[in-house]
Amino acid sequence: MGKVEKSMKYTGFILVFVLSIFSCKAKSIQNKENIDTLKGWVTYCETIPEEFIITFKYPRNLNLADIIDNCRCVGERTKFYYEDDEASEKANTNQWCFCMYDKSEYSGAYLATSWKDFFKGRLTEHKDSLVINNMKALQVILKGTDKDEPFKHLIYLEKFSTLFEITNNDESTENDFRTFINSIRIEETTKPSP
Repeated sequence: MGKVEKSMKYTGFILVFVLSIFSCKAKSIQNKENIDTLKGWVTYCETIPEEFIITFKYPRNLNLADIIDNCRCVGERTKFYYEDDEASEKANTNQWCFCMYDKSEYSGAYLATSWKDFFKGRLTEHKDSLVINNMKALQVILKGTDKDEPFKHLIYLEKFSTLFEITNNDESTENDFRTFINSIRIEETTKPSP
């Protein structure tokens, strides 16, 4: 075997070795992406008949509670059991809620004020505005002065004939809650042509 043939075999061996390393590296990166995707968020979409379509995302480790009246709530499952066909808010911690009201019956200011009754002692209140999906919203944060007192992050926005109340009841989830509210979409339903 000449020097050229040995050099070509050696180069071929190195090339195969390098390619196999990159191939393994690519597979491990791909698997990591799949694992990260599994830790992702779930998309919830519901059509409110003759009105609009709501869409939002929530972390895969949380659950959507049974629908109670006008609210869609997300949180951890509890050990509360109930009769068949009887929905119960107690089956979910309701960390975040997305509620809908007729805006001719309620205002955001009224609902935000009504939440203050849950605070036994003194509380701090912060109000400002924010934009969610190109909609201006009122944001109110209520926090008890004692560490054992409740926390409420309230957001109110109006679209169509509806007042939307979005709440966070768990201060420790504020970072994820901001991702949740930024994922909210409220779209008009498309009505069939006559």
